[in-house]
Amino acid sequence: MNAVQGILGRILFERQAKNKTGIQLADDLERSERNLTSRFQSVAETERNHTVVTHIIGIEKWCQFRIQVAQGAPFREEEYTVHRPPKNTSWADLRAMFEQTRRESIALARGLSSTQLVQKVRHNMFGEITTGAWMRYIYLHSNIEARRLR
Repeated sequence: MNAVQGILGRILFERQAKNKTGIQLADDLERSERNLTSRFQSVAETERNHTVVTHIIGIEKWCQFRIQVAQGAPFREEEYTVHRPPKNTSWADLRAMFEQTRRESIALARGLSSTQLVQKVRHNMFGEITTGAWMRYIYLHSNIEARRLR
């Protein structure tokens, strides 16, 4: 990703998060969870789909750790792959992992104060973004990646 893409991404996430409360961001994630869960149940259990779903889960878990910095957790310099489920994870377990991970993200969003929503935490590609933008990143990333499921 080049610098221009990083800036444009940051602007997109920040604009979509602006003036949203943690409750509103959580509600968006909840609606998305229903759609994604239904999508995961309707696609074939293929290697490609497995790769997409493990990617979505890994990114979302990584985002949670970054958002928790606004709640006092230490910043950890790491890539999302640390949180990506192993290749041998069953399809049924992946679906359950996604649902659990999304419930954690929803709870995290609901627990963010207005001050925490505007606190900035570094993203590896987009630089410093607010925790509200991190929540929009979770939402957009999972929905965009799910389009790759066949």
